[in-house]
Amino acid sequence: MTDRPLARFHNGQLELDRGGVYGPATRLNVRVMLQSFQHKPGHDAARYVRDCRAALTQYDKAMEEAL
Repeated sequence: MTDRPLARFHNGQLELDRGGVYGPATRLNVRVMLQSFQHKPGHDAARYVRDCRAALTQYDKAMEEAL
């Protein structure tokens, strides 16, 4: 597994890693992904949760600043 984030906020939009290529995602997509991995064991699941939370935090901060 690479060190690249599995979910990110980049150039004003949320993106999910889709097999090595980032694709656009909505806040709901990232939130559902976070919830689906939140209670699963393992390092990969924990990493997905961490990346999703970081992306959502950055997105929310950007949207708040835009107001």
